[in-house]
Amino acid sequence: MHPSLDTSNLRFVEGSFKAESINIQELPAFGNLIQVGAMKFYKLTTITELIDRMFPKLEKIDGNLDIMQTSLTTLSHPFPALKFIQGSVSISDNNNLITLDSALSFVTYIKLDVRIHGNHKLKELSSNVFGSMSKCDGDIVIGSMITTSKANLG
Repeated sequence: MHPSLDTSNLRFVEGSFKAESINIQELPAFGNLIQVGAMKFYKLTTITELIDRMFPKLEKIDGNLDIMQTSLTTLSHPFPALKFIQGSVSISDNNNLITLDSALSFVTYIKLDVRIHGNHKLKELSSNVFGSMSKCDGDIVIGSMITTSKANLG
């Protein structure tokens, strides 16, 4: 944990929340963060999972959600309160990712595209990946890591 980094009062980030090329084992918890402009996780080589206590109250991302070129092995409920993404979602080129179980299960609306590709160890999608989604205004692209015969989207 990060006892010296107090994020308890942070509720809104008008700009982007980015975790890029940082050499730590775990991100600090942003327990009261409700809304961000965009969110990007890029080239995280020592963090293997995003867990629900890191962003338990995050409800809205005004821009894109990008999870790219990380060492993550699992995305299981990383954003348990997230409902709206006003941009696109890209989960790509995460070479160790083996499960997306419930990764976006509480999201009801995505304005732009959803792209899940280049995650070569990911062999199937849980039926909960898009569990609550009622609308996506863009494309949903699932490729190069999973055969459609194994995809279970509910």
